[in-house]
Formats: sequence, structure tokens, C-alpha cells
Amino acid sequence: MRDSTITRAERDGRRRLFFGLRPSADCASSWLQGARLALGEPDWLRWQAPADVHLTIHFLGMVETAAQARLIGTVTAEIAGQRPFAIHAERGLWFPDALRPVVLAMSVTRGVSLTHLAARVANAVRDASLSSDPRPFQPHITLARLRRRHPALPVAPSLSAGRFSASELILFESAGAGGPVRYHPCHVFRFTGSVSA
Repeated sequence: MRDSTITRAERDGRRRLFFGLRPSADCASSWLQGARLALGEPDWLRWQAPADVHLTIHFLGMVETAAQARLIGTVTAEIAGQRPFAIHAERGLWFPDALRPVVLAMSVTRGVSLTHLAARVANAVRDASLSSDPRPFQPHITLARLRRRHPALPVAPSLSAGRFSASELILFESAGAGGPVRYHPCHVFRFTGSVSA
């Protein structure tokens, strides 16, 4: 994957994009395994593929292909000097809550470095003259999505807390017309220096 260009084949039209962070493979596998052992394979739940487990930093929605280079430029400038930092995932939960669940997720500590990164990315999105997501930043790591409402939702599984290092920001494309949604990296912004707390 090249860092200087969009890595998926260019095509006309728009892409559904978002910025995110990936947890370590060990953390993602551990959480998915624990959740599946607790909940089984219910038909109302669609599990994420391990490679698709992520923490959304900023959702963009549909973006014109021609605007992506401008977006990459503003984000590169805005997060220049960003150091790697630790992220703490706390527990399993239904998100946004058990009354109106959309996903099964790991809650994430809203640390200073994580919050600051989200704010910088939002600034860069505005600088690129793109619409900024109006929703407040609520960090979580999605493990599964509900296919439909469940009348007797079980208690969210007890999952082990985890800690991993965020060393890069990824611009993802969300693709999956007519099938399961998959997340393809379009561009990687690597952080520099040692891990901060």
C-alpha cells in the first residue's frame, strides 16, 4: 500500500468514506471470540470480519472522487507531528444503548490524545470544504451489527479490557452493495515518534 496516493483503483462517481483506527489483531480476535462464545450465532446479528474491526474517528459519507486528494492534503497538514498513543477499550456494550441498539461494541476511554485527533481530523475535513459529521464523537469499536431489532436483547457479553497502540490513521472506503459491508483502506497516515500516554 502506498502512502502518497489512494490505493484502490480510481473510478468515477463517489465513495462512502470514513477515518478510523484499527486495534491490534490480537485484541480484535479476542473480543470477537469472547462475544461469539457468549452469544452464539444468532440470525439477528452480523459479525464483523476480524480485519474490519475498527474505531471510527470521523464519518464522511459519500465523497466525490475528485475531492479525495484535497481531503488527504488537508488531513496530512493538520495531523503533522501526531505521535502514536495508547487506546484503552473497556467493556462490551450495546451501542448507542440497549434500548436502541445498532451494534455490539467495545467501549473506549475518551483519552486526551484520541479526542484531540478526532478534533484535528474534523478541522481538516472542514478545511477541505467537505461536510463535517455533526454527531458528537463517541468512541467505540464495533464487533457486530444488528440485522433487525431483537425483542429480548440479551445482556451485552462481558469482554476483557484491552490496550493497543494507535500508530496510523486510515481513510477507509465502506463498500458492499448487495452484500456484507467491507472496509477497504484508501490511504494511510502514519504517526511519528514514540507512543504517548
